[in-house]
Amino acid sequence: MEKKEKVWIVFYTRAGREKRAEQIIKGLIENMDLKDRISRVLVPSKLMEKVRNIKNSIRRISLEKPIYKGYIFVEMEEDPDLVDLISKAAGIKALLKKEEEKSEKGPGNIVRWTFLKLSKDEIDYIEKIVELENRKKEEKTPFLKGQKVKIVAGPMKNMEGEVIDVNKEKGKLKVKVEIFGRPSEVEVDFIQVESLT
Repeated sequence: MEKKEKVWIVFYTRAGREKRAEQIIKGLIENMDLKDRISRVLVPSKLMEKVRNIKNSIRRISLEKPIYKGYIFVEMEEDPDLVDLISKAAGIKALLKKEEEKSEKGPGNIVRWTFLKLSKDEIDYIEKIVELENRKKEEKTPFLKGQKVKIVAGPMKNMEGEVIDVNKEKGKLKVKVEIFGRPSEVEVDFIQVESLT
């Protein structure tokens, strides 16, 4: 069997099921020995931090969120049977595009449906976006001194105040809030507050 050229084919699933579909496809590659026919599975995502109240304890957790909700990119041979196998196993659909050609036999166009494919340059661009998103999160200081903020998690939840100090390295803020009519300073994580301005 001769090796076919590999292309990036775009698949679609319901938002929130991208990682599960990726794991199923990777399982197919391993279990059915498809390494020579499927090179890579890409679900572009960025890391986000959330504050969760777990058993009366505020915890910061990292979540991986897809940048393109519902989309999965697979570098593989352009074989309809292989696309069908992936689609059925992972519960996803390959996107199609319509191509029209002038008919040589008469008036009108010949319509063909082909898989929606991305070029290597487009995939490189997507990977660059992922890298920039994750780097931007590391570099960004989302708050400034004097900025009005609202605390959204922790014991001071729903209180409003003013940022008086920013510790970028620790990801913490000192916020001046009024407690029982008196100004007080509280220290909170970046992710425990949201900007009001």
